Parts: sequence; C-alpha cells; structure tokens
Amino acid sequence: MMWLIKYRFQAAIALLLIAAAWTLGYGMARSVYQNKISSLKAAHIAQLLQHEQQAKQQFQAALSEQQKWQQFAQQQSIQIAQMQQKLDAQAAQQQKEIPNVIQKDNSGGITFNGLGNDGLRHYRKSLGYTD
Repeated sequence: MMWLIKYRFQAAIALLLIAAAWTLGYGMARSVYQNKISSLKAAHIAQLLQHEQQAKQQFQAALSEQQKWQQFAQQQSIQIAQMQQKLDAQAAQQQKEIPNVIQKDNSGGITFNGLGNDGLRHYRKSLGYTD
C-alpha cells in the first residue's frame, strides 16, 4: 500500500493516459465505422438508382412495343372495316341484280324453276368465277 501513496501521481497520470487513449481510440473507431456505413449507404442508393433506371428503360421499351402493336391492330381493324364495307356493297349489288337475272331467264318464253343461263352466270360471278 505504501507504493500507492508513493506513486500516486504517476498512477493518476497513467490512468489519465489510459482514459485518453481509450477515448481517442473509441472516437477513431466510431469515425471509421460511420464512414464505412456512409459509403455502404451511398453504394446501396447508387445501386437502387441503377435498378430503377433499368426498370424504367425496360418499361419504356415495353410501352413502345405495346404502342407498335396497338397501331398495327388499329390498321388491321381499319382494313377489315373497309373490306367489310366493300363486301357489303358487293352483296347489295348482287341482291339488286337477282330480279333482273330472273326476268332475263324467264323472258325467252321458257320458265325456269332453277337456274337459267343468266342465273348461272350471276351465281358464278357472285362466287368470284369469270365467265
């Protein structure tokens, strides 16, 4: 115990040095790990932004593809509607010609119960055959 009284000043300085070293070491370690955490957060945010940009590009590509197909479908619908109008007009014209054809078939003094020559021509024409 005597040595404690004799070396108390040196012991106090040693304790102060140990406390200062511990505090300084703790502060440095904390600073190093905070820097590491900050750099990890920055890397994570950069990665998230990169993924977001890739997803946005993929979405834009898909949207462009969808618009292309919608445009194609719209063009096809217009063509189908035009063809349908054309076919309807042809069918109406064919219907208008039927009474004339029947009258021509029966005008030669012979009455047909089926198709006469003009009726047969009309039938073949309506099916798309040439005379």
